[in-house]
Amino acid sequence: MKRSSARKHALGKRLLELGKNVVALSVTLALAVLAVLIIVNRDRLNLDGVKRWVAYGTLDRDESGRTEEFDVSGDGNSAYAALGDTLVVCTGHDLQVFAHGSRSAARQTVNMNAPIIHSEGSYAAVYDVGGQSLYVLHNAEIVWEYTSPKGCQILSARVNASGCLVLVEQTSGHKATVTVYDEKYRPRIGINESTNFVSDAVLSPDARSVAVLEFYQDADSLGCDLVLYNVRDAQKQTTSKLGEDMVIDLRWKGERIWAQRESGVTVLDKEGSILNQWERSNKYLSRYCLDGMGFAVEYLSKYRSGGAGELRIIGTDGEQSVSRSINEEVLSISAAGRYVAVLSTSSLMIFKDDLQEYASLGNSDARRAIMRPDGSVVLIGTEKARLYIPV
Repeated sequence: MKRSSARKHALGKRLLELGKNVVALSVTLALAVLAVLIIVNRDRLNLDGVKRWVAYGTLDRDESGRTEEFDVSGDGNSAYAALGDTLVVCTGHDLQVFAHGSRSAARQTVNMNAPIIHSEGSYAAVYDVGGQSLYVLHNAEIVWEYTSPKGCQILSARVNASGCLVLVEQTSGHKATVTVYDEKYRPRIGINESTNFVSDAVLSPDARSVAVLEFYQDADSLGCDLVLYNVRDAQKQTTSKLGEDMVIDLRWKGERIWAQRESGVTVLDKEGSILNQWERSNKYLSRYCLDGMGFAVEYLSKYRSGGAGELRIIGTDGEQSVSRSINEEVLSISAAGRYVAVLSTSSLMIFKDDLQEYASLGNSDARRAIMRPDGSVVLIGTEKARLYIPV
C-alpha cells in the first residue's frame, strides 16, 4: 500500500509539473503573439484605440469597422457636425442629434434657409446665416434658443469650449453688432460697428478676449483687419492687418488664432500678433479644415474642380510641416484631435497629423466625412450615415 501511495504521489507531482510547464508555455506563446500584434499594429494601438474599444465595444459593426447605416435625410443645404460622441444634423426644417452615431437623442423643428453649425468641445451653436434663429446645444440637449429682433440678421455665431457665445448680427443703424454672452447666456458686452463691415468673430478659450473680423474699403484699397477687444470693458486691444485677401473662416485654439484666407492660412498669437502667413502659390484652395489640435489642413489643387492635388499641414508657427500628394478627386476634408480624414470618390483615408496613414476604407456612397478626436469617422451619404471605427 505504501509503495502504491508513493507511486501515486510521484505521478501527481509529475502531472503538476507538466501542468505548470504547459501553462508557462501558453503564457509565453500568448506574450509572443501579443508582442507581434503590438509591433504590427503599433501605429493604431494608442490611447485613442483604447477609448474607441471602451466607447463603441457594444456597437454592431462589420469586419472593416463600419456600423449599421441610419437615416439622415436632408439636402444640399444641410449642416453636419460632430459634438463629442454625437452627430448634429440640421436641415431647413429639422435639428436632430444622434447619440453614438445612430440613436436619435434630441429633435427640434426649425425653419432655416442656410443652417450653419459651429461646435467646440461639448457645445455647438446652430444658426441660420442671414436669418433670425439660433440654438445652443450642450452634448445632446438644447440649452438656449434665440431669435434675432425683427429687421436684424445673424451673420455668425460661435461658442468656446466653456459654452460662452459670441454673436454677430446685422442691426438697424449699424454695420454690425457683436455681442458676447457668458455661459448662462447673459450678455456681457456689445460692440456696435458703424464704420467697417463685420463678418465673423471668435472668443478666446478663457472668454477674456474676442477677435472680430472687420472689412474696410477706402478710395485706394479693400482690406481686412482682425481686431481684438477686451471682454471685460469692450476696449480695443490690438488691430492686425490681414491684407486684401478674403478671410473665409476663423478659429481660436489654445494660444493661437487661425484665419483661413483664400490664398492660405494666417496664424496669430493670443495678443493678435501675426506669426506667419502661408501662401499657396499657383494652386486653388479646394478644401480646408481648422479643427485639428494645433494644426490646420489644406487641400490644394491645380484645378478649380478639386481634382488630384496636394494635402498640407500648417503648424502652430504658420509654416508648412508636411505635405502629401493625393491622386484622386477629393470630396471632403476633416480634422479633429491628431487626425485628418480625406474622403475621395473611391476611399476614406485617415492620417495622423504627420500625414502618416493610420487607417483606410473603400468608399462607394459617402459624400462627406467628419473626423472625431478619438480616430473614428462619421461617413455621410445622400440619405444615410454610418460610423467607421478603425480596428
